[in-house]
Amino acid sequence: MKQMKNKKKVKQNKKTYYYIGTIILIAVLCYLLFMFYNLKNFSSDINKKDNEGLTVLMHLLSDNNSNKNEIKKLILDNRKKIDYTLKDSNGRNILMYAVFYGDSDIIKDIAKQIDNINEKDNDGRTALHLAAQYGKYEAVATLVELGADINIKDNLSLKPIDIAEFEGFEEIYNYLQSKSN
Repeated sequence: MKQMKNKKKVKQNKKTYYYIGTIILIAVLCYLLFMFYNLKNFSSDINKKDNEGLTVLMHLLSDNNSNKNEIKKLILDNRKKIDYTLKDSNGRNILMYAVFYGDSDIIKDIAKQIDNINEKDNDGRTALHLAAQYGKYEAVATLVELGADINIKDNLSLKPIDIAEFEGFEEIYNYLQSKSN
């Protein structure tokens, strides 16, 4: 009798996980459709912000599942329309979002369009700080190659190397250490 109850529980648990998985899948698909719709129908205002201060491009760059070629095409097609000075509600600019995405070609392309590669967000962090925080080695190397200052401190007096050490990103720490000598 006890074995029957356990089998029923297992079946119920499997059904529950199946339903939860289905709901998550539907939510992800809805999100992707929403992003695709916004990408195709942003009209002529690529700089329009949502409630969090994010543009369509910022949303795409913050989603690692976004198609790299679509992002590059969007940037290329709208190079003169994109306002590279826009910031979200946290003071983060488009370069910082490119760092989240982590592609060096996109980072280089956007960095060419901005005035200050060392611009800070509301926490005093630069794109290099964020690359170190999120373990984006390629982004760190690209930013340093483009002239990002490795000695800038954030509002907590932390340099990018301090953040890499704290987060346990040894490769980034060693790279920044080699550049500070």
